[in-house]
Amino acid sequence: MIRLLHVESLTLQQFKDDDCPPYVILSHRWAEDPSDEVVYDDMANFHELCQSRLWKKARSAAKIVGACQKVLEEGIHYLWLDTVCIKQDNPMELSTAINSMYRLYSNAEVCLAYLADYPSAEVQTLCQSDWFNRGWTLQELVAPMVVKFFDKEWGSMGDKAAIVRRADTPNPY
Repeated sequence: MIRLLHVESLTLQQFKDDDCPPYVILSHRWAEDPSDEVVYDDMANFHELCQSRLWKKARSAAKIVGACQKVLEEGIHYLWLDTVCIKQDNPMELSTAINSMYRLYSNAEVCLAYLADYPSAEVQTLCQSDWFNRGWTLQELVAPMVVKFFDKEWGSMGDKAAIVRRADTPNPY
């Protein structure tokens, strides 16, 4: 079973693995404080929570909304992201998801790599982004056929093939 976020209704839907629609997967860094991330339980009231200007998860919600817009641009209607598609408080579900991570990424039509700290004054080059200092980065670069990179404003930075080609030039970023 796989749980996906329908990007237009912002509702979670469950599918059998052999009946799974095309989906995009989001690769991102969690907030420093994990309680600042939108999680599975928040999705039931996502629309109402987004209206609250004081909601401490507003930055995470904006990340999800931005990802949904990019998914629609791909002509796809479903998104998988670990924060909301996995019940983090369910040890069995969490373990199954972790063990299936490579398959989840390789089966995605596109992987969106969201670099929330790029561009910023502290990040001088792409590889200095915190995204590259995560334990999952290599798997998320290798498993999907297409990885598209985005900065903190959801501006396109190119796909992994274009970035590799630019790596041959001095200081590509």
